[in-house]
Amino acid sequence: HIKTFLRYHKESKEIAFCMLGSHNMSKMAFGKLTADKAKRLHIDNFELSVILLPSLHQRDGTPEVRFEPTHKEGRGYLSPGMHRGFDVPVIALPIPYRLPVLP
Repeated sequence: HIKTFLRYHKESKEIAFCMLGSHNMSKMAFGKLTADKAKRLHIDNFELSVILLPSLHQRDGTPEVRFEPTHKEGRGYLSPGMHRGFDVPVIALPIPYRLPVLP
């Protein structure tokens, strides 16, 4: 099963990054520094993640790219490109929950 972690700015509604992976947010998955002098990173479980960054879609001479969450009521998925209301190219980021996440 997959987990998603993302940084979402509540006011600008921008997504700085999105990470998809099979790991939990734990020392077992991300590692911990050992107590010895070498201060090595000890990882118990090796997992795989993919990080999505808007900047990786930017090319020389193109404007900044923006991720747009697409899990909204009555709204389909966006195709890449320019969209009304945005002054930069938009890449749809389909996520299985609404933003901001509320308790």
